[in-house]
Amino acid sequence: MDFAEQALRTWGDTVFRVALGQTGSRADAEDICQDVFLRLLNAQTAFESDEHVKAWLIRVAINASRDLQRRQTRQATDSLEDHRAEAEQKLAQTGDGPAGGEDDGELWQLVRALPAEQRTAIELFYGEDCTTDEVADLCGCSPGAVRMRLHRARGTLRALLAREASSNESANPHGKEHHG
Repeated sequence: MDFAEQALRTWGDTVFRVALGQTGSRADAEDICQDVFLRLLNAQTAFESDEHVKAWLIRVAINASRDLQRRQTRQATDSLEDHRAEAEQKLAQTGDGPAGGEDDGELWQLVRALPAEQRTAIELFYGEDCTTDEVADLCGCSPGAVRMRLHRARGTLRALLAREASSNESANPHGKEHHG
């Protein structure tokens, strides 16, 4: 088995989850995944370790996702909110989050509503089990900045979940279902 094939088997799912988390689209994530591994085939980088390969793949996936989003934004005739609503609708239908669990679909849908820097930090930290130092290296910022992004993202998610819970509670104040 050659180097690229081994890398695909080892980190293909990780690259796909990162791309899916960034783009919100299975089709775009698959395209990005292909692009990342094609770039690996042509890479002139001398990788020092498996962790170096993994970090390189994640960094290229994040950059490719951002490049795709910039191209789509330039080409779009619809508003950005229409794109976000479409992506959220697709994600709600699949229920997939970075971890791929059905039960996590609603939470990961809220994560996708976060600003890009916070979303990336959450996806890498929780979805890919990266340390704050690893997230910092991948995002090109300090570990302190990662911790702040995680803190702010958690606060935003808590507020969104509380708002959602209170709206569900006000729609059904006694916690009983109405059967008509």
